Parts: sequence; C-alpha cells; structure tokens
Amino acid sequence: MDTRTAYQKLLARVASRWDKQSKDLRAATIRLAYANPNLRPALLPLLKTGGQTTVVPIRSCPDGVQKALKALKFTQSTISISGANTYTVQDFGGDGVQGVFATFRIDDGRFVDGPDYGSFGGPNPWTKENRVDTDDNTYPIKPGIAVFKGYRGGMAAGTRGTLKLHPNDYEGFVAMRGPSSQTPLSVQEKAALDTIGGIISGYRRDAFERAHLGIYGPQNPHIRSLVQKDLVKMTGAGIRLTPEGMAVRAENR
Repeated sequence: MDTRTAYQKLLARVASRWDKQSKDLRAATIRLAYANPNLRPALLPLLKTGGQTTVVPIRSCPDGVQKALKALKFTQSTISISGANTYTVQDFGGDGVQGVFATFRIDDGRFVDGPDYGSFGGPNPWTKENRVDTDDNTYPIKPGIAVFKGYRGGMAAGTRGTLKLHPNDYEGFVAMRGPSSQTPLSVQEKAALDTIGGIISGYRRDAFERAHLGIYGPQNPHIRSLVQKDLVKMTGAGIRLTPEGMAVRAENR
C-alpha cells in the first residue's frame, strides 16, 4: 500500500468516526428534549438543521399536517421533512407531470398560499403567468408554516412531495415525536431492514446470504424480531416495511 492510499484510508476512518459521534450527540440531545419538555427551548437551538432530513410516517404527523396533506391528495404513507430557512415556488414539472406548491399552518392545516399547480411538461412560452413554472424568487419560511413542494400526474396516483419547516419547527417536531431509535436494533437487524427496504423481493435471498443474515423468509430470526418491533409486516404478497420501518431505515442509513 502506497503512502497516498494509506493516507486516504486514514482520512476516511477519521471522517466516519466523526460522523458517528456527531449523530450520537444529536440523538442524545433529541432524547433529552423528548423526555424533558421544559428543557426543549434551551436544547433545540443546539441542534443544527443544515442538511437534516427525516422520513416520518404520516400517522405520526400533527393533525394539522395530516389535514393539509389529505387536502393535497397526498398518497404516500411517509413523507420526507427537512429544516430550512427559505424556499422557492418554482417547480419545472415534466412530461405528463405538474409541479405542486402550497404553504399551510402546521397547527390547523389551513392553507396560507396555494395550492398552486404548474403546467404539464413544465414552463413554455404560453405559461409565463404560472408562478409554479416561473417564480424562482427566494422567500423566508416563517415559524408555524410548512412548505409543500411535489408533483402529480405521470404513473403515480395522487400527489407526492416533501415538506420544509422553519428550523425551530423541525427540531420541535422531531423532539415531540421522539427518536425512532428508542427501540435499539442490532447490526444484523439494521442490515435486514435496509435489505428489505432497498432490494426487490426476488433478490433478497441472495442479499441475505451475502450479508450472513441467514435464510430470507418469515422464519428468519432477524425478520421476526423486526415484525415484533412493528418495523416489518408480513403480507399475503410477502414481506415489506411498515411506515415506521421506512422512517427508521432512512435515519439509520
């Protein structure tokens, strides 16, 4: 091994260790805020939201958020939520797809702006007045307001998209919901969860064998444990992640 390769590997190990320590500290802070509501105002500013995203089951969202998503005809069982200070309205859409934009109040789901819809196929000379096609200005996200951006059309039924919240709302939401990792997972359970969520069923047997997770199927001890933790569900069509399982998988990746 040459000096350059050894140095690169050393840097990779240091970066990996630093990233793990950062995640451990963040998780500990969230747990403390969740267990002590009176400490949240002091603890939440310590959490940095730059680039932070969490996948949340819809059933875990506040009633106001669920109400707004239902009005938008959102069809997924989970939604990706991130903390941010600004947003843009513009969404280019695509072939057979419309961009969707809306802002609403987190507490009661009442729309503040929108919903507005872009043009199928995106902007063109005849849609200059469509703000979803053309408005690329940056606007501040106000506390208490959620920003929805997504799309509808194409092969997917209903509307799909993501939410952006003011950093204080994002961290408060995570703290109130509590850490999804309250139920600890073994290394093997994490690997099984990631495999089930990331590989189609026909290839999972080989993936389980390569990862030394045993024989893939309902009797696998790791899968049975995930079922007991409500992260995996057995169905007539096979084995799939529950909404909570999707959220835990996303946070452990």
